[in-house]
Amino acid sequence: MKQMIASLVVMILAAAVSPSAVAQTGWAKAQTRDEFAAQRARIETLLADGRTYSEIEPEQRHSVQQSMQNMAALFERQPSTQAMSPEDKVALFNEQERVNTLLTRAAEDSRTVCQRERRVGSQVPITRCMTVAERRQAKEQSRDAAERMQRKNGRVEL
Repeated sequence: MKQMIASLVVMILAAAVSPSAVAQTGWAKAQTRDEFAAQRARIETLLADGRTYSEIEPEQRHSVQQSMQNMAALFERQPSTQAMSPEDKVALFNEQERVNTLLTRAAEDSRTVCQRERRVGSQVPITRCMTVAERRQAKEQSRDAAERMQRKNGRVEL
């Protein structure tokens, strides 16, 4: 039974990250301590560059850093996933998934999207580019402003 669980964990670890996710996040599954050190350095560089993961929230950034510390501790005990116990492999997998999820989501929010729009009172279209997160924030601010106006006028109609 333990051998079956260990085999399942190894298969899950092998399939944990698709090549497209690696390209987006700069993260891949680490099999050895050296691979992990290189990947950790790359992630920290991307987090610090101010562009790649600019939309990541401070608590998410902290979570990524905490997960990387947890993975480093696992690799300090054993130099490779092959030498790890099944429990450590599962813990490593969970930490990798947390990092992959947070960085993939942050990369998506940092993606710039451009749209051609016509301004009110003009027939000349303009190109307006914003990140996904900026668009979401502008939409929320617009909705909040409309709600404040409705409350100010004594009506609350949503």
